Amino acid sequence: MGQVKVAERGLIWAVLRRPETGLSALADVEPPDLEGLATQGILRQAQSLQGWPAGTLPEALIERLSTAEAALVQEIARQEGAPADAADCVKTLKKQRYDRERAQVQREIDRLQEAGGSRYDQEITALLERKLDLAHRIEILAHS
Repeated sequence: MGQVKVAERGLIWAVLRRPETGLSALADVEPPDLEGLATQGILRQAQSLQGWPAGTLPEALIERLSTAEAALVQEIARQEGAPADAADCVKTLKKQRYDRERAQVQREIDRLQEAGGSRYDQEITALLERKLDLAHRIEILAHS
């Protein structure tokens, strides 16, 4: 597995040690929030268990994972305290997603400007609006 970030560890810990809190937090995670994460498969599998009885959730999740994923999940669950608050983890993952999207939009703006900016005014304007929207979403996350 790649490098597992604190936000990923915090969500996994919550799902295993405080299943109701973990699943509640995961309900706010959208598929693009998980893109590129080392634990993407684990967290998607955990999301698929919404509605399961909290007491059976850790075992049900581990049964659905590969051997390596199950070992990682069990290692995280052995930690005495939460690596991070589950709700804060969701905010962090969303911010990282918005940052990735904003960088992608900026690369597209740069490409269009290099290709003859004035021919692409409408596209560039739409991309700038998207970039502003992402900046606004990041700002909202920072103050929530």
